[in-house]
Amino acid sequence: MADDFATHSNTPASISGSRMSHIPRLALVGLAFLGVAGCTTQVYQCETTLHSDGTVTRAVLQPLSETSEEIQHHKDWEVTRLTDDSVDVVNIRDVTVSDEDPSYFAAWGRFRSIDQVPEHFYKQSEHSSKSSRLSHAYNRSDFLLVTEHDWSESINEIVTLSDVHPASRELAEILIDIVEPALANGLGDSYETHGLVRWLRGDGTDWAIAIIDSVIQVAAASPSMSDTARESMLVEILDPICSMRGLSLTAPNGERLIDSDLNEAIESFAAKTIRENVRRVDGQPLEDTTIQAIFLWMTGQTPQSEEQESQELFKSLKAAAEEAIEQQFSSSDAFQSAIDRRMERIFGLYGQPIGQPMDFRFQMTMPGLIVETNGRLASNYEVIWAFDEGAIFPFGYAMRCKSLEFNRETQQRLLGRVALNDRRSMEQFVALLRDEPKLLDVLQQCIEEESLEKLQEIDVTTLGIEDDERLATFLQDAQKLRKIIQPAGAP
Repeated sequence: MADDFATHSNTPASISGSRMSHIPRLALVGLAFLGVAGCTTQVYQCETTLHSDGTVTRAVLQPLSETSEEIQHHKDWEVTRLTDDSVDVVNIRDVTVSDEDPSYFAAWGRFRSIDQVPEHFYKQSEHSSKSSRLSHAYNRSDFLLVTEHDWSESINEIVTLSDVHPASRELAEILIDIVEPALANGLGDSYETHGLVRWLRGDGTDWAIAIIDSVIQVAAASPSMSDTARESMLVEILDPICSMRGLSLTAPNGERLIDSDLNEAIESFAAKTIRENVRRVDGQPLEDTTIQAIFLWMTGQTPQSEEQESQELFKSLKAAAEEAIEQQFSSSDAFQSAIDRRMERIFGLYGQPIGQPMDFRFQMTMPGLIVETNGRLASNYEVIWAFDEGAIFPFGYAMRCKSLEFNRETQQRLLGRVALNDRRSMEQFVALLRDEPKLLDVLQQCIEEESLEKLQEIDVTTLGIEDDERLATFLQDAQKLRKIIQPAGAP
């Protein structure tokens, strides 16, 4: 029976338009009422240059529909353009102007600080006061001969983990409260469906919550993973959870089930569950066509045209569900809103199983040499972060970059040459001065006098260091500093 049942399904192996973790269809059973169509990917691109003086040049390219009138006409932009360019844009300033029905907004300018850049990225929840935005921080540390630039930006998510389980149970109750009368009225008095409803309210709900927990676990652990790696990790976590309930996501040889094999496993399990929990009141075996109609209806599929009996049952279930929605929520829009509010509490603005695909590309040019970043280095001075909306769920997405810039004029004046101009020497120098601030005071005196005498012959009586061990450490650090800025053999 399972094989016959599987041949009638036209279910895809993953949900179109969702790249967050390609959740198996099992996690979406019961969400068929949503009726969400596939969406075109939205592109968000940002090119930023941080200058030595802390000023910032920024160019942005983002969907026009997601850009407020206030931001479009902000007085601080030097240039704004409406365009249709969004794919393979190498330089935002090269986008062409579109005269008819532009879909993207581009703008750029130079600003006194990052705080002066217009708040161009902002997403407001449609169901609460929560919002997501691009926040940033910049710290400039002057170590006299070297300047450290520490930059970070992040996009926040609105999920509260402690609210995920309550929202999940509320969502399950809403859906099952529709499923229960729809099954009873759609199938009629010839069928007893209380067993399936009990299963959905009990183990089915617990199972769905375990799947949601697994999705969040994978999303949190793998924001930079590829879709394939993320999906493999999810299946590895889900397999024991599903296996204990009778559904294995792996083949006997240990390989992960995919595509038609995964479909068949899910459909076979669903058929078994329906058969065990729905019965005919006359005691006759449950028909395959009835099982098929229930499964297709609950998973949002449509029977094939030649399956007349399944089509009739499917239409009856669908009509009964619409009637239940009307009775309980007055309108399909109110029902949709109730679903959306819970889905947002579970999956936020960026983790929706069926949601708006988004691609982000942030390019950052730093003054000096980049020494730390969680992005991809494009050069000594440039870093790129490329990610999709799923990387923001559930804890947000942070972009960090730190660079060291040698101060040529000050080094030339004090040392007679540029001694600190590579990553290793600058990092050693900054680490010493960060750990021992009094060395910075001594170096400041040296710069003021344009002489290294006070570093070479340190007057310990002026340091205010009374502990002998502490003083010994300071003198050792001073010796290290002399070697870094005045290597042996230097003129």
